[in-house]
Amino acid sequence: MIQNPLVSILIPTYNRETLIGEAIESALNQSYKNIELIIVDNNSEDKTAEVIKSYQQRDNRIKFFQNKKNIGPVLNWERCLEEASGIYSKILWSDDLIRPEFLESTLALFAIEENLAFVFSKVLIGNDPSDISTPECYGYFEKTGIFNSSEFVSGTIADKVLPVSPGCAIFKTEVLRKSFIKTNELFENKYLQNGAGPDLLMFLMATTIHKKIGYVDSALCFFRSHPSSISTIEGGSLFIFYKKAVIWFIYHQINKYLAVAYFLKIKNSLRREKNHKSSESFEMKTNYLRINFWVSFYYLKISFLKSKFFKSLVRISCCWIPSREVRRKIRKNLL
Repeated sequence: MIQNPLVSILIPTYNRETLIGEAIESALNQSYKNIELIIVDNNSEDKTAEVIKSYQQRDNRIKFFQNKKNIGPVLNWERCLEEASGIYSKILWSDDLIRPEFLESTLALFAIEENLAFVFSKVLIGNDPSDISTPECYGYFEKTGIFNSSEFVSGTIADKVLPVSPGCAIFKTEVLRKSFIKTNELFENKYLQNGAGPDLLMFLMATTIHKKIGYVDSALCFFRSHPSSISTIEGGSLFIFYKKAVIWFIYHQINKYLAVAYFLKIKNSLRREKNHKSSESFEMKTNYLRINFWVSFYYLKISFLKSKFFKSLVRISCCWIPSREVRRKIRKNLL
């Protein structure tokens, strides 16, 4: 790892005059000092730009750009990446915060293993960053360390509690650029309009570049939940946006027949779920929806792995394994 590498903190923003200041301060207060702040305002209609300029006058590490028109959230992320000159890049949403030790703690893992897809930390999600009762999220790996990228991928596909937003992670800039996907051609969708889906694909695509990831077992990020944040998108629609992203990844990076089988499994689950409500359609384009023997095979396999019988079989089998740690890992990975 290069000694004291430049880190680009990317802050895409739109209409955040009351919150952007806190985000900027959390970035400037990093214990790791060799940083640049790349802030791109997506043609805000409030005083966001004025707030940013006031900080820029006080710290020359801030580089501020403004779009002449609103290009949508996802393309604004790309604009941030285009302006970044750091070896590493960390996305900081303009309504979120990072603790002063975020960069120092995450870069420490890159110092151990340079070729990591990314390093992420646990997160606090709530309305008030000073509320000590805010629960911690995304502690899937349970201890700080380096893990196989495949664990993140399989965990995401299996709906384990793993992050979907790269706001809790840091990447090598070149990896993040290669991991940026601007279209999901498998579905008629609003892929570029809200960011749910493109954000998760940054994680998943990065795992195809490097076989290891890093995890810091401390809540170093605060995700703010409020009326205009992505976390408040209608729950059913949010689920579908992310499932579409997972299906795209499986189709292009794992197996197209498995992707179709996975789509059919989710679609049937939604049909059976009477309380599921969503304004977002979940229909795969017919030219990609080809059902044959392999699709049927994978569908039956997925259905079996999700069945109560399989889960009971795993639990009973684990009782005969003497090592408590091995039992825990098997249950975690299979259930």
